[in-house]
Amino acid sequence: MDDLLIDSADERLVLANLGEAIPQAKLRYSETDPYLGLTRLVLDLSEAQEGLQADAELVAEAAAAFPDGPVDGAQLAVTALRRWGARLTVPAPMVGFGGADVDSEPHVKGLTAEPVGGELVTGLPHVKGSTPFPEQTPVTGPWLAPGQPTGPRIGVADARPLDHPALDGRVSGDVQLSSGPHATWLPGHATFVTGLILKRAPDAQVVVRTVLEPRALYHSVPQNSVWDVARRLVRFVDDDVEVVNMSFATWTSTPPLPLARAVQRLHAAGIVLVAAGGNVRDDVDESMAPKKPYPAAFEDVTAVGSAAIPSNSPADDQPLVTSVDGDWLDLVAPGDDVTGPFLIGPVLPQPLFRADDVPLTEEEAKAETRSALLAAAVEFDGFAKWTGTSFAAAAVTGEIARLMSETGLSAHAALEVLRSTATGEIRKYTPGVATP
Repeated sequence: MDDLLIDSADERLVLANLGEAIPQAKLRYSETDPYLGLTRLVLDLSEAQEGLQADAELVAEAAAAFPDGPVDGAQLAVTALRRWGARLTVPAPMVGFGGADVDSEPHVKGLTAEPVGGELVTGLPHVKGSTPFPEQTPVTGPWLAPGQPTGPRIGVADARPLDHPALDGRVSGDVQLSSGPHATWLPGHATFVTGLILKRAPDAQVVVRTVLEPRALYHSVPQNSVWDVARRLVRFVDDDVEVVNMSFATWTSTPPLPLARAVQRLHAAGIVLVAAGGNVRDDVDESMAPKKPYPAAFEDVTAVGSAAIPSNSPADDQPLVTSVDGDWLDLVAPGDDVTGPFLIGPVLPQPLFRADDVPLTEEEAKAETRSALLAAAVEFDGFAKWTGTSFAAAAVTGEIARLMSETGLSAHAALEVLRSTATGEIRKYTPGVATP
């Protein structure tokens, strides 16, 4: 099966002419997301493959349109659908209201069509060689001062966080009640991000939506498709939030249509969007080009990199960027060795490894017993030290919320204050100032 995305407005037209657009393609089912205005078509291309691959011009067009790897069936089908759409013309419309001729010539309609694609969205903190698994660290005293959350509503798009004592019941939406054992650290990522936001803005009202779902124990990085994540993310338009923190990314050279549409809808609703700027190790930096991390690389998103910024650093000092150094970054903030709330109880570091340090296969992982999983787990008492642009983004989101609470500024005005300020822990990004 291959998945394609089209504009929902074109669904009837495409389905009525599918055999002409993609000969021998068979529709298995379709689903429409009214928030995104997109329809997903699940096609059986088994009988269409030979004809698609035999069209040399079509293969060349697909290769040019999708340069990230070998052309697959979905990309060929999308290219064929786009080619068919480019031949569609819309008749000249009737004379407009008031006698004005709206458009006197027929014009090419065209189609929006994209493969759903294999891009996977992750919430993995990993800054240039650092371990993705956090380090246990003690914290004394309360994480937050006593009080009630009466400030701005802040959205957190992440996994399902733990109902952690340190968060003091100040989180609504999707919250996980279990205190362990934890088969994945992913809820800890959401808990960490949420805790950092509240540390800077303790009266913020945090609303969590689960956009990252753990798939199975054998995944080293919990993964989700861009279609799934975008559908969950765009629902923040219903939550009356003013800022949404997105500490996740998918690396691709082509902006994913579902995420682009979700960002467009949220931005149009007046919501400030903040995203992790991307974590890449030194040994893979060059191989990632020309890929960029999305949603951070979208124009309507404030992308945050991680930087080393000493507390006594003069305002005119250039911060040393310790994460990926990309032209999509807008701000940098502390993201190295950050302390925050984490999971409580045994946590399984993924992936599972055999004695010879080779990761377990899917079959081997499924065969593991509960006792074996617990034997591999690391005990946490609720706090950890972690590194990643996920946490730099949370610092910026928290600072926006703090400014809103203390000054009465709107979210957009608070963001502009941060963008125009060169002091403190949060700075404007300067290209090329990165770790050697």
